[in-house]
Amino acid sequence: MADISQAIQDRDGSTSSKRLITIAAFLLFAVGYLADTFTAHHPSQYLVDDLMIVILGGLGFTAAEWFGKPK
Repeated sequence: MADISQAIQDRDGSTSSKRLITIAAFLLFAVGYLADTFTAHHPSQYLVDDLMIVILGGLGFTAAEWFGKPK
């Protein structure tokens, strides 16, 4: 399993804020999902939608990073 510090680095080896924010949003989404599944607390649908937009946007920008720069 890869180290988390390697997961947030971009192609140049520096820390990628897009990846860091995407990972943080995914962790918040996972906590909300677990809270919704195992407790009586239900997160707002707006919160879930906004987190999904951030996660999918971050993944899209990270994927586009590989196509935008030459090796």
